[in-house]
Formats: sequence, C-alpha cells, structure tokens
Amino acid sequence: GSAFPGEETLAELADEFCRTEFEPYVGTAYDDSVLLYWYLYPTESAWEDYPFFMCTLRDVDGAPLFGSAYQSGW
Repeated sequence: GSAFPGEETLAELADEFCRTEFEPYVGTAYDDSVLLYWYLYPTESAWEDYPFFMCTLRDVDGAPLFGSAYQSGW
C-alpha cells in the first residue's frame, strides 16, 4: 500500500541489504569471496504487485553457479 519510493531509493536499500546479508548467507566476507551480489527490484508499474527486491549471486568471472551458495565459504 505504500507509494513507489523511486529507483534510486530502491537501489540504495537493496545494495545495503544484500551487502549486509552476504556474509551470514555465504559464510565469508564479501571482500574475500569469489562471488558478487546483484539485486533486482520492480519497476514503478510493477510496484503495487511486487513491492520487494531480490539479491542474487554470481561468480566474479561470470561462470555459472551450480548448487547453493548457502554457507559455502565461496
């Protein structure tokens, strides 16, 4: 029921959240990891139906990940 906060605000919130949650999830500090995070957030037109963002992981070299990165220490 809240108004769309804007792309810049969503990007800032998503970046902060994903960075904070990275180490507890992966099991290693972000700066020491072979993984990178990225985030997805809805457009203004999708905000009413999907008011959330999602963190994703990828290998720093762009190689596909297979399996879970949960507590992997990657």
